[in-house]
Amino acid sequence: MKLIDEKEWECIAEYEIPCSTATLNYPKQTFTIDLCFINKKTDQHINVLLKALEKGINKNRQNAGNTTSGECDRIYSHSEYHGDKLTKERKDWLTIFITLVPSIELDTGRPCKDTGPSLKTLRERNPNIFKLDVLFNVDKTKETQEERINSLGFIDNEEDVVEVLTNIKEAIHGSKKSI
Repeated sequence: MKLIDEKEWECIAEYEIPCSTATLNYPKQTFTIDLCFINKKTDQHINVLLKALEKGINKNRQNAGNTTSGECDRIYSHSEYHGDKLTKERKDWLTIFITLVPSIELDTGRPCKDTGPSLKTLRERNPNIFKLDVLFNVDKTKETQEERINSLGFIDNEEDVVEVLTNIKEAIHGSKKSI
């Protein structure tokens, strides 16, 4: 599924933006986006933030959720220094959190749960936020972590992935600023 036309979009890795949580003491604070696609004609931004959870996913889920929420704040929040200026400038941006997760914890063999936070919580900052959890199949019969790692296979939740990608594509092409 093709989401964008590469001729119309520039891809920048490690794209640095002014942090919307900058304070009067730290006005030059920045935040780095893993991959940013910028439309050459409209300046529309698609931010992609990548995550990979390998071990202890369930016990680290809250930490991963806090990190994701913090990243949303750094892109979309009101700040002491910028006020609502950046929030308004970025209202048409799309942000996609992609988390790669084995279907079971590699160290314990327990099934993985949702990587949190909820999409509803993230969209309180901006309605153009998407969360894509990609679950990789792991052979549950393997007993050691090394065996489980070696058994990583296809995407377990392919239908969910396609649905989210379809929604992202519709948001990109449905945006007033997208072409």
